[in-house]
Amino acid sequence: MLLTVLAGFVALVVAELYVIVLVARATSVALTVLLLVVTSFVGAALVRREGSRTLRRLRQTVNSGRSPTGPIIDGGLLAVGGALLLVPGFITDALGLLLVFPLTRIPFRGLLALLILRRGRRGRSRQGRRNRSSRREAPTVIEGEVIDQDPSEPPPGDELPGPDRRGGG
Repeated sequence: MLLTVLAGFVALVVAELYVIVLVARATSVALTVLLLVVTSFVGAALVRREGSRTLRRLRQTVNSGRSPTGPIIDGGLLAVGGALLLVPGFITDALGLLLVFPLTRIPFRGLLALLILRRGRRGRSRQGRRNRSSRREAPTVIEGEVIDQDPSEPPPGDELPGPDRRGGG
């Protein structure tokens, strides 16, 4: 898993550098840098605006007693989109903008919900396997005797020697 993420990260960096060089050759280095800076600032402003809207929607949903799943997923997608917009590069900016705009966020919302459901099911099935395997083991039995006793009385076996206390004598 870690190796896959690392390979994906390296591939993204190489692709970003390739696209930046292509844009710089087609225009100029100064314009390319300016475009990268402008997309970061515009992206930050969009994330702030959409974040405020999402937070307002979250409050309204909670206050009305409904489940806030939609606004929470939107907030997560906005956070990822904002992070992608802050990373310099045209590929990450395009992906970030897709996650920030409400209309283009809709397919990602469904995809994220599907991923969360799959992980939840996988986690439950793993836990179920653990529970079944632990049921096969024989339970530990400790034999003993429960004695209900008043704390002010001495424990059994600590009686003082003397006449029989049962009324004989």
